[in-house]
Amino acid sequence: MKLYITPVLIFIFAFSVSFGSDLKKPKEIKKAYTNQTRSYDGKPGINYWQNCSEYNIKAEIEPKTRLLSGSEKIVYYNNSPDTLKSIVLKLYQDMYKKGAARNTELNPETVTEGVKISKLIVDGNKLSLNVDDN
Repeated sequence: MKLYITPVLIFIFAFSVSFGSDLKKPKEIKKAYTNQTRSYDGKPGINYWQNCSEYNIKAEIEPKTRLLSGSEKIVYYNNSPDTLKSIVLKLYQDMYKKGAARNTELNPETVTEGVKISKLIVDGNKLSLNVDDN
């Protein structure tokens, strides 16, 4: 019986090794292997990086006027080898702004003027919030 199992096992092993190397891999996976951001076992490679951020949020709410005000400091760490050309802040609360597109009806009392940004500072430099300045 060993005589039959051994050739079969050798054939299966040889077939799986040659077949495995010919499998089609998505281009993103090939790129990750080439850039060494992922190893072949799927773990992070020697060139793996991950961006992160820290948030410090201070907020107040005035119950009578339903006004929420506050400030937020975001420190973003770009650990990638790439230069960031833009950063996007999504203001989800603007779904309550008058005239905003939404797929649900709101209680008229919850509709507001939306989010108002009064000051924006990046790397210590105050940026203009005037659309005409951009």
